Amino acid sequence: MKSSLLRYLSSLDRTRFEGKTFVVTGGNSGIGKALCKELAFLGARVIIACRNESRGLAAKASIEADISGADIAVRILDLASKESIESFVRGIVESRLDIDGFVHNAGVFRPKDGLTEDGFEITGGTNFFGTAYLDELLLPYFKELPHEVEVAFASSLSATWHRFDPRLLNKDFHPSKLKRYAISKRAIHGYAMALRDEEKGNVKILIAHPGVTFTPLFTKGYPKVFAAFVGSLFKLFLHGPESAATSFMLALSKGNPDLYYGPRGLGHVSGKGKGYRFPKKLQKGNEAILSFLREEASIFAGQK
Repeated sequence: MKSSLLRYLSSLDRTRFEGKTFVVTGGNSGIGKALCKELAFLGARVIIACRNESRGLAAKASIEADISGADIAVRILDLASKESIESFVRGIVESRLDIDGFVHNAGVFRPKDGLTEDGFEITGGTNFFGTAYLDELLLPYFKELPHEVEVAFASSLSATWHRFDPRLLNKDFHPSKLKRYAISKRAIHGYAMALRDEEKGNVKILIAHPGVTFTPLFTKGYPKVFAAFVGSLFKLFLHGPESAATSFMLALSKGNPDLYYGPRGLGHVSGKGKGYRFPKKLQKGNEAILSFLREEASIFAGQK
């Protein structure tokens, strides 16, 4: 780790992490992997939740090689599959896994046109519905735990670009890929904010965004030639996964649901994490998003 990152992590409240268990979805690469590494550095037990076991195990080995004494495990989770989501939740409940923090980090960015395993448009079905459905299934279990559970959601700067559109799950909803992504992030942000206002017990809802980050997810979202050319330029202005992950680390350290955590740089595009106010555009219409999700989830849960 770079010295600036080490100084930043050392400034956080280590007691919020040491000996505690955190689950990170999409923890096998990019920001998720960097977050797992930083959690391990501060003494947390970390569970990587990802679609591909071999990639998860490779990420585990990589983190353990970098962080002495790292305690890492891998569990399989595919947010584009009802069967996988429900199996993942059953595994947690049946093993009585004592979770202190859960980070909803996994998502897709400009994927090829397609559908989830259950027929939703892939971007909305993964970034919004899969994430929120997973959370709805986990909440009852979290509420049974005899301590505070921090649940952090990954928002995006793009969440302010478009209004929520209930068509985002439809298989024939085909605006631009970037617009689909932005709407999906507005949707999960709205779900999280409404949930934050609703939860008054031991579950604490936190929201953070990583700014604009140069990761494999970013490069996969564009043609190779474009990604190679523009990527070399973007590296000068964007930040990497380890810096982006600090917004989530700060959220988990401070535990204040009234703050929006993101990079400290100009426009909150890059830089180490800091807390600031939620944009006004993201403070309205969130209850409708939560209601929409729960209605869809109720129907979905009853399907075989």
